[in-house]
Amino acid sequence: MKKMKKVGIFCFVIVASLLFSCKGEDEKSASLINPEDDAAVQEMLDMEREKKQTLSESDLRVIEAFKTDKTTVTALDIDSKDTSFTARLKKLYVNDKNERLAAVFGLKRPGQMGLVIVQKEGGEAVTIPQTGEGESSYTFSKGQNSLVDNGEQITVKINGKTEKYRLIK
Repeated sequence: MKKMKKVGIFCFVIVASLLFSCKGEDEKSASLINPEDDAAVQEMLDMEREKKQTLSESDLRVIEAFKTDKTTVTALDIDSKDTSFTARLKKLYVNDKNERLAAVFGLKRPGQMGLVIVQKEGGEAVTIPQTGEGESSYTFSKGQNSLVDNGEQITVKINGKTEKYRLIK
């Protein structure tokens, strides 16, 4: 019985000393925090929040454009059995009159020509084969229909009528 009391007291002393020593470490750590460091960290966090907010506004514009898209063309309109296509993607564009156009690109390896399917909202889809490529541009052309893609801006001619569109981003 006495042995149990001694073991109990010994355990109590060990636990109490651990508790008090941890408390002292917390107080030491708290006293080492520099308010200037805390302000710098807060400033960095604020900058990251602003950066994410800017990116998300752009993302929201693109998401909204695709949600309200009234065109019917999709990347699935390009033959899935043709394995020579390396990329199939749909981009949405808008012109100065706020008219939208969808372009589905079927791109192949450099030197091989792909195609594009373009459709204005409310219009018919038109498939145009690729006829050229530059360092930062693609050209698609057939008869009275053509498209020149310069990255964020395209020039489209459908049935002889030419219009410029900019990428919704």
